[in-house]
Amino acid sequence: MRYLSAAFTLIAGLGVFLTGMNMLSGGLQSAVGPALKKRLPRLPDNPLVGMSAGALAAAAVNGSGAVALTVIGLVNAGIISLTQAVNIIIGANIGTTLSGLIVALESLDITVYLSALSFAGLLLTALARRPALKRAGVAVTGLGLIFTGLSLLSASAAGFRDTGLFGLVFAGAKSPFLLVLAGVLLTAVFQSSAAVNGLIILVAVPYGAGGLDIIDGVYIILGTNTGSCITAIIASAGRGAAAKRAAAAQLIFNAAGTVFFAVLFGLTPPDMAAAYLQRTFSANVKFQLAWFNLFENLLSAAAALPFIRPLAGLTERLVRDNTDGQKMILRE
Repeated sequence: MRYLSAAFTLIAGLGVFLTGMNMLSGGLQSAVGPALKKRLPRLPDNPLVGMSAGALAAAAVNGSGAVALTVIGLVNAGIISLTQAVNIIIGANIGTTLSGLIVALESLDITVYLSALSFAGLLLTALARRPALKRAGVAVTGLGLIFTGLSLLSASAAGFRDTGLFGLVFAGAKSPFLLVLAGVLLTAVFQSSAAVNGLIILVAVPYGAGGLDIIDGVYIILGTNTGSCITAIIASAGRGAAAKRAAAAQLIFNAAGTVFFAVLFGLTPPDMAAAYLQRTFSANVKFQLAWFNLFENLLSAAAALPFIRPLAGLTERLVRDNTDGQKMILRE
């Protein structure tokens, strides 16, 4: 009976959480999406500026997927150059980590107060006359629902841990490759690395405590970075070579970061890696994962700075422009 109760609580929590994520992203995209399309083409072809803009844009719309879709459309139309697109997409990886930090707040026992934002958002949507305020109300409602869903998910996770089911499920899934692959596949299914990362951050436990521990969570989060590329790949299908090159650049960059950190953690004894995460980031497991996700993307972006143009050149060699004499107008 406890399994059944925990399972239904899990399903309910997952539904509320994902609905909240969609409402938050949708409300923010409606509010700031048009401005992004106007401002991104005006950016100078400078890696730091482009990455910063991508990070801010992804944080503003609560996800890198929407930014990637916008960039794919702009580069396909010849409005921005391939190097500009790569800069923005890399920066978006940083901005999307904000959602993980929001989810980590669940561990501070303030979720019940933050859940009340859903009612505040409903009031704002119902009473506001200006469309911008109504869209903001939708986003605030979504944020409140996220924390409501987190409360339910936390309760279900506690129920599964009490029954020992988590230990049975994850006992045979300690392979780094399988965990990274799980992150890739889960992100492809949910079409949101932010949502998957949030769920992993929520259920992670300290190393050695059984179930999905901090090191398992690291591998899955690394997998979500690569899995997030599926949005750009799908969006680039049927479009010009420039769009496909931008999607390929994101895949190469994200996959390289995933492989590097997965190998690094694979070569490090798990207890030492767990101790390093605790010492470097936080004693709180959820914040350890959230801060690691931000750190990993920041470090990857910094390492990529000298290689933006070579990466763009590589994609130009990998993805040929087969249009007959048609030239893309790119602002260099």
